[in-house]
Amino acid sequence: KDGGLQAAVRAEDGCMQYDYHISCEAEDTVLLVEHWRDQAAVKRHAETPTMEKIKALKAQYVEDTQITRCE
Repeated sequence: KDGGLQAAVRAEDGCMQYDYHISCEAEDTVLLVEHWRDQAAVKRHAETPTMEKIKALKAQYVEDTQITRCE
């Protein structure tokens, strides 16, 4: 469904969780839960070709993004 992006991110060094959840109440809402080993892994992820593809998809399809960081 996502063109292999989820599998590609999950294969990245330091990725411990990367899951999409579609809301049952709001079909246009997607929750993405990410868990990374450390901040260095997050930084590497942000610089990957996969992330560039994700950014392009977001620019085309996403109206709003809200980020909550939990430690």
